[in-house]
Amino acid sequence: MKLKVGNIFNYNDIVPIYLSPHPFLEPFKVISINRSVSKPKVSVIIPVFNKDKIISEMLDKLIGSLTLDYELIIIDDASTDNSKEIINNYLKYKNINHVFISTTVPIFETACDNLGFFLAAGFYLLEIQSDMIIDDKGFDRRMIYALDNNKFSSVSGRSCHSWFDLLSIKKRIKNVLNLYSPLSLLLFGTKPVGYVENQLYENKLSRVASLHEIYKADTNCRGPWLINKDLLNEIGPLNTDLFFNGFDDHDFNLRGSQSGYSAGYTPVLMVCDKNEGSGNQVKSGINKKIFEYLCENKLIHQKKKITGLNIFIEKLSIEKATRPIKV
Repeated sequence: MKLKVGNIFNYNDIVPIYLSPHPFLEPFKVISINRSVSKPKVSVIIPVFNKDKIISEMLDKLIGSLTLDYELIIIDDASTDNSKEIINNYLKYKNINHVFISTTVPIFETACDNLGFFLAAGFYLLEIQSDMIIDDKGFDRRMIYALDNNKFSSVSGRSCHSWFDLLSIKKRIKNVLNLYSPLSLLLFGTKPVGYVENQLYENKLSRVASLHEIYKADTNCRGPWLINKDLLNEIGPLNTDLFFNGFDDHDFNLRGSQSGYSAGYTPVLMVCDKNEGSGNQVKSGINKKIFEYLCENKLIHQKKKITGLNIFIEKLSIEKATRPIKV
């Protein structure tokens, strides 16, 4: 599909699978486009919802940190503040390769990522959440190096960890005998490598000595998160049904593991306001209506009903979890 300003299109015109249908869906619109560089190395996908206080700073820092030819693909997901106007004005006065899409009804972060992946002109697809302020020149080169030189399904700049870390203590005890080798009991004390829990909001790295370290692990966390078009075609898009319980990235890595891939991590310096994360936003208005509809019709997995690896156990019996190791 050739994009032009004013184009109206539907999600499934671009993305082949993974969006639970609901009666609130409406077409999207191309607000602005500049593709003076037809083949950028990296397409940076940025979903935005109500970030008018920080989006200009986020874009300034990001652009100052990128060192390869890039384009920005920004999806304003039905913001109710001034985000859309601020982004539009920002792009008008900057000579930046970009595609700016607006939705009138929210499709939520994971679906925005998929949309950006399939609209991208670059080979490398870099997802960055709009609440993450990255001030780390050359981080794009480090992440691409890690992806190119290892058999990784994806590379995170945030953290990586074992499948075992996704389980509560109670679940670990219950499932260890039939899911894991006895040696997995040694993993009880492990933590993710990278920004662990509140350390993300304090810009403190855990167990990482150097920005140039690369880790191999069972899975990792989105934001910033890198794949490429070959991996997208082989593994498939993110599963939007898993967005609300935060397992869309783990599901992608699990599908990659079935083809022999591990997940990668190399640290990126960033800061994030805990109150700005999409998972911490109070659902109201149309967002709340869509969420309730999807829950009532069992079209999404809820945190309260499905915990930890139960999602994955239905698909694959994981015989062994592994500690993150430096490569």
